[in-house]
Amino acid sequence: MKYQFFALIVVSVFLGACTETMVMIPEISNECTEKVILVEELTGVSCPNCPKGTEVVEDILALFPGTVIVVGVHGDFLSEPKSDSKYDFRSEPAKAVEDFLKPWLGKPAATVDRFPFVDLPDGEITLINPNQWLSRVEQRCQTPQSLDIQIDSNYDEESRQATITVTTTGMVPIEGELRMNLFITESHLIDPQDAGGLGQGIISDYEHNHVLKDMLSELTGDFLVNNLSIDQSVTKTYTYEMPAESNGEWLLDNMEVVAFVTEGGQTRGPVLHAAITHMD
Repeated sequence: MKYQFFALIVVSVFLGACTETMVMIPEISNECTEKVILVEELTGVSCPNCPKGTEVVEDILALFPGTVIVVGVHGDFLSEPKSDSKYDFRSEPAKAVEDFLKPWLGKPAATVDRFPFVDLPDGEITLINPNQWLSRVEQRCQTPQSLDIQIDSNYDEESRQATITVTTTGMVPIEGELRMNLFITESHLIDPQDAGGLGQGIISDYEHNHVLKDMLSELTGDFLVNNLSIDQSVTKTYTYEMPAESNGEWLLDNMEVVAFVTEGGQTRGPVLHAAITHMD
């Protein structure tokens, strides 16, 4: 995949700061492999600077269509609903993932493939400056694809239960333990968001996308296989009963399944490949 970048305005976001810096990115030609990158965005309804991070994420999605998957993690920190919120995006899985990705100093923050980039402190994988996110995606998009993930989701409307089958196939020999991770996300949720960092106060009709709603695997992933050969396929099947629709939440049309494989020898990753499909 080839992407042309001409100019991008990126917002400088630092903890407790609301200043903006215009950064002009020169035209570059970027060859990406077929590997799909996972971005976990640590965000929150009561985080005034988080809409700045979301703007960067949406720019990345536009620049890398089909190459980047985003999961919005609303854990404990700065995620309390506003007084007129319809929803509470906090959940036990989101809180667990937010803690799992520590240490981080504030929000917005993100991981890119849970990769420990060389300039990060030892053991850290989370980037708190959104200005860094695009360049890290550019780095990871040049990583050769080592495996393929196919997701098949079959949803029964009467029981509201989905049977999700995930098949992982090796493209090169991979030594060591691999683990499967499975998230459920929901998009197009209209609810208030603190946007003080944008100078807009509370945005009452903010669109929240890629919200992590549930996790079907263990926090560290489920064991998949030890050593994966070329063309070897391993299948795991999950069942998920979706809560009843309520006040515009838990709508089937807005639900997606995200699967990603991590190296099992490491506690948190890195992510080798990711995939996404609608729950239907």
